Amino acid sequence: MINRKILVLTLTACVSSAQAENRLEPGLWRAQTSMNGQALSEPAETCISEEGAKTSNGTDDEVKQAIVDETTRNGCAASEITIDGARIIFTTSCQGISSVTDITYEGTHYSGTLTTKLPTGSTTLDVAGDWVGACNAE
Repeated sequence: MINRKILVLTLTACVSSAQAENRLEPGLWRAQTSMNGQALSEPAETCISEEGAKTSNGTDDEVKQAIVDETTRNGCAASEITIDGARIIFTTSCQGISSVTDITYEGTHYSGTLTTKLPTGSTTLDVAGDWVGACNAE
């Protein structure tokens, strides 16, 4: 459950520069999570709304605030947020578990890692997503 929250945060916390740019397309996204090259589950699809994409495509300060707001809504805390071009790195703490997200966005694709530090050691997940198209109307 915690990793799902972090993956959602990763998808919606898109990188931007000092000026607002379109880094994340709104619409249907297919995301895959793997460890050591092995898929952990079937690809998951998530719809990012126009409003969600606007928040993700804001200025650096807007993106940082969106990460903080979203992690807080999920009962977690974000810190050490670094934006370097199309790359974002941030630490999330949830229920005593710390994770570092390092991800690069390319408009219709993203990829990166999620390293979770547990008392028994660390695990690193590889995450990747591709824009599929418009969200299905319900």
